[in-house]
Amino acid sequence: IDEGASDESTGVNIAEYVALLTGNTDLLEKAKLDQKIAGMQSEKKSFYRQRELSESKLLRFESTIKANKKRITDITKDLCHLNKIAPADEKGTRPNGLHLNDLKSQATEKQTATLLKIAKNKITDLAYRKIGRLYDFDIVVKTEWEHTCFYVDSGKGIYYTCGDSSLLKNGMEPETYFNNALKKIPKLIDFLIKENAEMERDLPTLREVAASTWGKEDQLAELHNEVSRLDRKIQQDLNKETLQKDSQDQGLAEYTEVTEPEVETDTIKEFLAVYDNLERAVAACAGEDP
Repeated sequence: IDEGASDESTGVNIAEYVALLTGNTDLLEKAKLDQKIAGMQSEKKSFYRQRELSESKLLRFESTIKANKKRITDITKDLCHLNKIAPADEKGTRPNGLHLNDLKSQATEKQTATLLKIAKNKITDLAYRKIGRLYDFDIVVKTEWEHTCFYVDSGKGIYYTCGDSSLLKNGMEPETYFNNALKKIPKLIDFLIKENAEMERDLPTLREVAASTWGKEDQLAELHNEVSRLDRKIQQDLNKETLQKDSQDQGLAEYTEVTEPEVETDTIKEFLAVYDNLERAVAACAGEDP
């Protein structure tokens, strides 16, 4: 039986029913304390679940911020190096620095045809494959989800995506196609800085929650102690009732032992009276005085 279960119509739990029926105020008080303890334990569980979520989020944010800072540093170095070896003109155009492997002629038409052929022949080993260079950066290709993608490799584990290879079919020059990937660098740096700022704004709150403790442990311990005290008192009362009942049963047994001889004595007296009457009758028949 679940003593904490409630009657849906009244909201009174089984322990309270028992207390009301028996008139035992200790049982009623214990039922109320048990209910309060259950509520506090639920509150405690919710608190630590929320703290665990905050700890996990804090670790994730701190790890991401650290990784982003390194990426910002590496990407900034790539941008500085690019501006040094291939500075853009007033229109933002950089000199042609594209060179594809195994291609004798670096004419635009030849480069486009080679790249489209590579895009058509999907690479199945899931690894980045070097196919050329743009200035001091490697040009690599990789097939992901049945789609072939071209990247500019920074050499630091950062790959600048060039977009859909269908752009080459639509007349975009290969040099422009790969340079567009490098044009994304400033926006990528801004994105990472903004992302870090948003996470850093939440760090103080997350750290506070992660370091917090539930402030009602002493109160909960006192309630448990009070319940234990009531349990002992209730058990003592039950023991007293048991002793009283045993004493009553013992008294009844003694009464039975005393009355049983009396019943037996009456029977003997009745037997003796009948026997005496019988003797008198026999004597009368024989003409003798009994």
